[in-house]
Amino acid sequence: MTVASRQAVEIPPNDLSAEHALLGGALSEPDIAALLLERLAASDFYTDAHRVIYGAMLALHRSGHPVDHVSLEARLRATNEFDFVGGYPKIQQLLQDGALAIVANAPTYIGQVREAARKRELLALGKRVTEAALNGKPADELLTEIATTVKHLGLTREDGGAPFGLGLGEFLALLRTPRHVSVRPAPAAPPARGVRRDDGRRS
Repeated sequence: MTVASRQAVEIPPNDLSAEHALLGGALSEPDIAALLLERLAASDFYTDAHRVIYGAMLALHRSGHPVDHVSLEARLRATNEFDFVGGYPKIQQLLQDGALAIVANAPTYIGQVREAARKRELLALGKRVTEAALNGKPADELLTEIATTVKHLGLTREDGGAPFGLGLGEFLALLRTPRHVSVRPAPAAPPARGVRRDDGRRS
């Protein structure tokens, strides 16, 4: 396996295109903001920059301020995080991606972001369980931890639609191949020029 292919395989589950569409759409379209805010946690987003941006949007929403790019910039500057998320290039990229977003698709994007986040949590659980098993933790305790975590994640949609979908067999298969994912490219937009993360990726 080449270095490039190994790096591709090790990317955790994420849907950056859906994240861009939601964050950019919320800045451009009040109806998308109304659907998005409060339905996801900041930790559901993959990159640190997206988590900070969404957290700032939530703060604006909860304080009664408009969720737009002007208010977002002011909020991020007030918390000294504007440069951290990528500054003007990042905001411009989100606005361009948001222009492609359709309000009717927002629930689908929300589901995609949430599902990827839950898969990352399940992979983290798999790592913890593997390490604990190798260190001699009793099987009953491991099974209890698995059951508790899966229950906490709530693997069914709020709207009663198809489940986020991990049966026991699929969950075990996911644990056996914890880093094999396929990441869809984000919608056409200028290359992201955000800050470099600790792991070397740009957000």
